[in-house]
Amino acid sequence: MESLLTLPIGDYRTVELTLRLTMTLIVMTALLQILCISVVARNYRLPLALSGIDDQLVVDCRSSTYSTVWTPNPLNTVGIRVFQKVNGQLKVITHMSKLTRGEVTRYLVSQSKIPRTPRELHQLLNKDFNCRLVAPEGKKSWFIDVIV
Repeated sequence: MESLLTLPIGDYRTVELTLRLTMTLIVMTALLQILCISVVARNYRLPLALSGIDDQLVVDCRSSTYSTVWTPNPLNTVGIRVFQKVNGQLKVITHMSKLTRGEVTRYLVSQSKIPRTPRELHQLLNKDFNCRLVAPEGKKSWFIDVIV
C-alpha cells in the first residue's frame, strides 16, 4: 500500500502513514494531527527526519507558531487555513482552527484515493468541506482555505 506521508517520530526515525496503521499507533505518533508537522525544536534533527519528502504532497496543518521550524518545498505543500464568513467577509479564526484541521486530517486518512497534487487534494476536500484552493505566490506554498 502506498504511504500517505512520512512522519517523524523521533530524532532519527520516521513512520510511513498508510491506511493500515492502527488508530492507537496513529494517535500515539501524531496525536490528532496526523498530517501536521508540529515539532518541538529542542534537539530535534528535523532535516534528517524529513529528508526525502520534498517530492511528495505535504499537507501542512501547523499553526503559525511552528511554521518557522521547517520550510517544506512550497510547490508541493498545501497549508490548511481556517476562516469564518462574517457579514459576507472572511475572517481568520483561531479558536476552531485545530478542530477543523483535525477534521480535515481524519477525512483525508479515511479516503481510499491518495491525492498527489494540490489540485487533487482540493477536489477531494471540496466534497465534504467548503474550501478554496489558493495558488502559491513568491516563496509561499499553496493553501486550502476551509470556510466554516
